[in-house]
Amino acid sequence: MQKYSIIERLKFIFSFAILIIFLSGNIGHAQISVHNIDTRSHIFSSFETNDLRLLAFNKVYTKYRVIYLISLLKAEPQWHNFKSRDLDINIDDEETLYHAKFVKTEAKDIEQNKPNNLTTWAEYEGEYELITKLKNANKVTITAYFEDEAPLTFQIPDNILQEWKTVIDH
Repeated sequence: MQKYSIIERLKFIFSFAILIIFLSGNIGHAQISVHNIDTRSHIFSSFETNDLRLLAFNKVYTKYRVIYLISLLKAEPQWHNFKSRDLDINIDDEETLYHAKFVKTEAKDIEQNKPNNLTTWAEYEGEYELITKLKNANKVTITAYFEDEAPLTFQIPDNILQEWKTVIDH
């Protein structure tokens, strides 16, 4: 796995902040957005679930390669730290379990004295085999792991899965 420089990380954090700004408040509503930041182009689909403030599927074009990232964000009154562990991804109820490689996690107190201000996010990279399977998937279930609570398992809604396929094909 490639190490990212501080500049690249700052660019990603900036793009992640843009992603949060473009979130709608509707649960299950998704949108595809395209942003150019320096030498990177980001295409992503993002939506909110009952358990996550954000779940985003990102395609990042860098100078040297294309990276697919899955980003999860949780914002609540108490900390919920993601484990430094890969996401488990089940596709079409197959016996084979796929993984998105853990990249990083971060926690921030974004606004003091406001409800749901403790924000924890994690980023995972999808490799070629996973992305190829997602292109033809009919059902995708993801399991994320936390340090201080039970794993969170949820199925990606059909309309969101279609957006992920659009992002992959873009």
